[in-house]
Amino acid sequence: MDKFAHIGIFALLALLAAWGLDRAFPHWPRSRALLLALLLTVAYGASDELHQRSVPGRTPDVMDVAADGLGAGVAVAGFGLWRRRLEARTR
Repeated sequence: MDKFAHIGIFALLALLAAWGLDRAFPHWPRSRALLLALLLTVAYGASDELHQRSVPGRTPDVMDVAADGLGAGVAVAGFGLWRRRLEARTR
């Protein structure tokens, strides 16, 4: 159940990052914004796991980072497809 929470939370974080970067840098190729959103989200998840090393009662888990990456990847891919469809419809 813990991994599903990681997937959902990091999917939302990646979706917001992708949307924000896409809006903030409209002159960038969309693939650059999406890749940066994915990398930033996974880096945040990895840094959170590293931080848990110093928190009593918590342990870092590589599988949590994998779940974070899975959620982020699905969200970023979905956002990219949605934007492509939206643009194709307005042409």
